[in-house]
Amino acid sequence: MGVAVAQERCSQKPLSTADGWDLPSCLKNEIKRECQRLWQVIEMIMEVEAEQR
Repeated sequence: MGVAVAQERCSQKPLSTADGWDLPSCLKNEIKRECQRLWQVIEMIMEVEAEQR
């Protein structure tokens, strides 16, 4: 799976609790920001690994 595809999936998944309640929008936004940060780190790692080859 490519990074862009994974990023898209992260932003499209509905966010709710285990019992089906919707998360408050502030928590949804925080989770989305954290997901974006993680993908930025993954992209950086991939760049470094590509340079080392």
